[in-house]
Amino acid sequence: MQWADLPSLKLLKLLITESSSHHLLLIGAYRDNEVDAAHPLVLTVEEIQKFLAQSAALSTTLSASDQSHHTVLNQITLTPLSFSDLNALIADTLSCSEDVGRPLTELVYTKTKGNPFFTNQFLKSLYQERLIWFESCSWQCDISRVRALSLTDDVVDFMAEQLRKLPDSTQQALQLAACIGNRFDLTTLGIVCEQTQGETAGNLWNALQEGLIVPVGDVYKFFQAQVPSQSTLSLNEPVHQRMLDRSSADRIVYKFLHDRVQQAAYSLIPEAQKQVVHLKIGRLLRAKSTEAQQQELIFDIVNQMNLGVALMEEPSERLYLAQLNLQAGTKAKLSAAYEPAFAYFKAGITTLSSDCWQTQYDLSFTLYVQAIECAYLSKEFQEAETLSDRALTQAKTILEQVKIYELKLFLNNLLTRFTEAIQMGYQGLKLLGYSVPTTAAQLQGMTLLGLVKLKWNLRNRKIADLLDLPKMTVLEQQAAISLLEALLLPAYYVNQALLNFAVLKMVDLSLKFGNTNASVFAYATFGFLTGSVLGDYQSGYEYGEVAIHLADNCQDDLQKTRAYSSMGAYISPWYKNLRESIHYLKQGFQSGLESG
Repeated sequence: MQWADLPSLKLLKLLITESSSHHLLLIGAYRDNEVDAAHPLVLTVEEIQKFLAQSAALSTTLSASDQSHHTVLNQITLTPLSFSDLNALIADTLSCSEDVGRPLTELVYTKTKGNPFFTNQFLKSLYQERLIWFESCSWQCDISRVRALSLTDDVVDFMAEQLRKLPDSTQQALQLAACIGNRFDLTTLGIVCEQTQGETAGNLWNALQEGLIVPVGDVYKFFQAQVPSQSTLSLNEPVHQRMLDRSSADRIVYKFLHDRVQQAAYSLIPEAQKQVVHLKIGRLLRAKSTEAQQQELIFDIVNQMNLGVALMEEPSERLYLAQLNLQAGTKAKLSAAYEPAFAYFKAGITTLSSDCWQTQYDLSFTLYVQAIECAYLSKEFQEAETLSDRALTQAKTILEQVKIYELKLFLNNLLTRFTEAIQMGYQGLKLLGYSVPTTAAQLQGMTLLGLVKLKWNLRNRKIADLLDLPKMTVLEQQAAISLLEALLLPAYYVNQALLNFAVLKMVDLSLKFGNTNASVFAYATFGFLTGSVLGDYQSGYEYGEVAIHLADNCQDDLQKTRAYSSMGAYISPWYKNLRESIHYLKQGFQSGLESG
């Protein structure tokens, strides 16, 4: 559940808190070392707990007959089995007393340290090696032979030894499957193995029988390595379908029983051959897939080829991989997965040739811009600074230079270097031909003048008419308003006069050249200032409503977060009741989670 997306978590919360839900048991598992207090899963659980606590408090005022909804949320922390628990498990498994099972328990506990998965696999191995057997109506165990075994106490090494007992064809299929991931489908593995799907499924059959991999979903249909004729079918053959169409095969998905099994299978590949194998897999997936399938498999293809990039010799292939990394990074970024997105963009940069700024300028600039943004969003601040300095020296046009200054402004904001951030904004605006006052007196004078002009320009309009402005299309003005928007945060902390000036300038640019996404925050912030500074709370609320409507229609979760949060925290409380303000704040918070 630590990997669940927000819509899934919303559904989970709805199922638990919905009063009409009855006789429903939900069980979820997650690794607590992969979440923190701000993780969406933790926040969802806290919201559920709060709701249940409120429901419980309310139910105390109702009679027992009126209580129609009673939900219990339990959290269980799974730890390794204790010695006594393991001893009880072994005694129960072998139908003996705990005293009789204790010697075996001591050996198993020494090897597995109570790891449930390791324990099961270890006992299974002892049975397969005939060190545990059933005879004369009871289970027998050769303790001396078990003690003499030179078995590793590392679960991965142990599982690798078990895998080596499988047929070579099964081992090879599992090795390639481990390169794909914890889950893999029959079609993809067939491409990687350069076999038919039937041959591939047949090679997996022994691993299925041993329980090392399991099918996912309800499609339990497996190929044999070779489809026999009707006359040679045997009732002793495994139950699976001999003929499947492509769509059925695509639905056959397997997963490794445990991530340690996957690691063990991967460890069977000689270290010197791993890059060769990954590169071969990437090339095969690329060559055997249609363009549409390549988009679906983009992460699989890129991951494999990145692992084998050191072996690439053709410049054209390296260029193609850089382009694939850009596609993969963009796709990851859209899902707010900034760390993997940064890894893809950075891999794309390292794949480029040394003269990339001369031969592949557009691709190089795009990769750098995306990498810088995802670097600071992943808290890789030093990387972001290095990349932005390098990109600034190579940027050709004014708009491209302004974009880098904007990114450097964001970076300094995150590092709370607000004075430096303001300087980055000034330099970018100067390139665009805007002269920003530097002294407080100048800023205040320009702000008052701008306010008078704004009032005059709106003299025959309603504030709601701002929604009817055309879209801003002039690129230079879009860049200017984006820079001004980025300046609002550092100005809020160190220069209130600059904040007022920047907000008015953004509204003025919107009136002159049309609305853009940045206009959302301009109207929201101006609404706050109109109420708190000028005392016109009704007009301030109307500006906030304009911001909300624009945010709902601009498909930008970041702007939606800003609009709703500003409305809920700074505008609505002065004009509407707190219940409405809380609604806006919740919407803003949710949009913030969705935008990362």
